[in-house]
Formats: sequence, structure tokens, C-alpha cells
Amino acid sequence: MLSRLDPPLLVHLLAEITAVWGSFTHWCARFLGMDYSERLETVLRDLVQKFGVRESRGTLLIPELGHADFAEMIGSSRPMVSRLIAEMIANKRLAYDGKHYIVIAE
Repeated sequence: MLSRLDPPLLVHLLAEITAVWGSFTHWCARFLGMDYSERLETVLRDLVQKFGVRESRGTLLIPELGHADFAEMIGSSRPMVSRLIAEMIANKRLAYDGKHYIVIAE
């Protein structure tokens, strides 16, 4: 299919693909350079944007996520995530209500 495209269109398509992969590689390199706390905050920000619902206490995350889920997302252990979440709750940056987390805006 690609062999049938006009050369200028093919060049444009490949340039777009290269730009997307470059952005993704940059994001991954930045993410891997963060400590676990920064990674968790980054993941929570992304989840707020994609799955958050505003409410009076902050932004409710609709998915029911456990510590093991967050550990997988940030590449750490579940006990580390438990400690980080406990710190965020103590610092009033995160709350837990039933099965959902609430990200508290600063």
C-alpha cells in the first residue's frame, strides 16, 4: 500500500511518524529520569485529564485502581506506591473515597 503512495505524500507520512516517535521517546526518557514520587504525580495528572470528574473535593478518578496498578504504571514496587500514596494523603494532595482516589488541586 505504501509503495503506491506519491513520493511527497510518503515523505510527509514518514516525517509525521518520525515526529510522533521522537516525542514519545523524549517523554519516556524524561519519565525514566524522574524519581518514583514524580512519576506517580505525572501518572495521576494524566489520569485526571483522561478519566477525572471534577467535584467539590478535587478531581475524582473514575477507574478503580489499586496500589499494584500504580506500581506497574510507574515501574516500582507496591509497597513503595503505598508509602507514596500515604505521603500524598498526609500532605492533603490525594484522598481516598471507597474505591476511588480524589486528586486534590493545589
